[in-house]
Amino acid sequence: MKETRFIEQNRKKWEELEQQLEQTNKDPDRLSELFIQVADDLSYARTFYKNRVVRVYLNQLTQKVFGSLYRNTLNQKKKFTFFWKQDLPEILYLSRKELRLSLIIFILSMALGVVSSIFDPNFCASILGNSYIQMTETNISNGDPMAVYKDGNGVNMFLGITINNLMVAYRTFIFGLFAAIGTIGIMVYNGIMVGVFQYFFIEKGLFVESALTIWMHGALEISAIILAGGAGLVMGKGIVLPGTFTRMQALRISARSAIKIMIGISPIFIVAGLIEGFITRLTELNDVIRFIIILSEFILILAYFYWLPKKIGKKGIPFRLNDARIPSSKIFEFSFETIKNAGQIFGESFTVFNQIIGKLIFPIVSISIAFCFAQLYFINPEEDYIRGLIGNLPMSGLLNFPLIYLYYVTAFTLLSTFFGYYWRRNEKLNPEEIQFKKNSTFGKFFATWIISSLFFALMIPDYIGTVFLFFLFPVLLFLTIGVQLSNEPVLQALKTTWQLFLVGFLNLYGFYTAMVIIGYLWMLLINAASSLLNLSMLEWLINTEGKNYIWLKGFISLLPNAAGILFFIPVLLAGYAIHYYSVIEIKEAKGLKEKLISHQLVNVE
Repeated sequence: MKETRFIEQNRKKWEELEQQLEQTNKDPDRLSELFIQVADDLSYARTFYKNRVVRVYLNQLTQKVFGSLYRNTLNQKKKFTFFWKQDLPEILYLSRKELRLSLIIFILSMALGVVSSIFDPNFCASILGNSYIQMTETNISNGDPMAVYKDGNGVNMFLGITINNLMVAYRTFIFGLFAAIGTIGIMVYNGIMVGVFQYFFIEKGLFVESALTIWMHGALEISAIILAGGAGLVMGKGIVLPGTFTRMQALRISARSAIKIMIGISPIFIVAGLIEGFITRLTELNDVIRFIIILSEFILILAYFYWLPKKIGKKGIPFRLNDARIPSSKIFEFSFETIKNAGQIFGESFTVFNQIIGKLIFPIVSISIAFCFAQLYFINPEEDYIRGLIGNLPMSGLLNFPLIYLYYVTAFTLLSTFFGYYWRRNEKLNPEEIQFKKNSTFGKFFATWIISSLFFALMIPDYIGTVFLFFLFPVLLFLTIGVQLSNEPVLQALKTTWQLFLVGFLNLYGFYTAMVIIGYLWMLLINAASSLLNLSMLEWLINTEGKNYIWLKGFISLLPNAAGILFFIPVLLAGYAIHYYSVIEIKEAKGLKEKLISHQLVNVE
């Protein structure tokens, strides 16, 4: 082939590869495809055009690809520094209104706690608890009012306090999902508690001693809580004020900034925990030294979280943080011919779940309500463990509650069947060549019921149940997905699915581990919400002494837990469905074969 014809025939794809390299958001699949073709062209040019310009050009073009990859590798090393020096301060500056509002809410709540304590002598005990009041008064009479910080081992105090503070902060942040109302509620409660706590010592004539002790760690701890409240308000803003975006798109934008703020304040809680565990207890330190420590902490917080963002903001925030980075609309596409790792499965599971969640809301709510009535009918609602029965399933002893066991089996089977039914009916979630039988839903339901009943039976002994949750539950999920999505007869579908499980079980457990962590945070949010509703609002509205109150309290306690778990199971099923098709691609390589054929046709031409 003449050189001019070779250039004319391939010039467009070379130019396209150059354009891909220049773009900020590159298409990795297209870039990979073009690189393979250009590499073949380079090999051809080296054979037939050794001393021609086209060979030099193609050699430089391929080097650009390698250079781009190497440069990106180097940039990864700079991301950590960039986050703390530039990225986080810019986000703090853009979120300054929400952070300022969080500070105002907290200060006003502190003032409300002080005023309430002044006018109501019993208010302090209702917030801090009688046991704490009595303990502190005993310490005061013994001449050591801050003795509470000296009890216990320093390491244990550090770990316990740090974990507790992180949980409070992340709960404050996550409650921003409730249109920021939850975040404001937690901020008000914490502000009132701090105000009451500080006024309690003022009333005892111990303002200076208490302030120099409490604020040694409180300067960092309270500042971080206020920042966490600001992060929650940032996320809530995406829901309340979406602007020109849909609420889901606005939430994605705001959540990204809020999460970075939470990452930024997490080290503060660790440092505050270290101070509270090892330094706060040193009440014999000179007052001047303690004052300098507190002042230094406040200056550090102001310097990084206020002055630095303000300084960077005056220079102008680059366009990279603009909302335009999130497209106003995005066409959902699901690939059946791509091998996905655990991270990709995790990311896509929520996107895929979003395609069918609307269809699952009614079944989930109905099953949850049925569970609440069944549990309250067969188990005494006055039992203390009723709220923990769902969350601690292996320890609940299902052998003692066979009807509840049957509920779990039936609920899982119904939800899985609904999930599979709506997945099969969604045109975007099925390979075009698969035509499902219209009358197959009942058979899939029956097969899933048999499989789940056998697996749930293993949960009766505590030690087997614990092993089940982590090692056997993924097997149940994957076999269920195989039955629901396969067009083969049930027994053959089970055999095929088991073979697929053995091929890709590492990615399956990697995804499951990540989902266990997310599930824990999700249930933490659900439990916190139900506790807040159950213990506060309910007692204000109705008589707490009658039997109806006990039943209503049990129902309100159970419903969020049941619904929370049932909403989470389809996300797991979505991830396992993605993994199911990914393993099919590993085994059959249909997508790879098509690419090779396509690539061969291009070269032949």
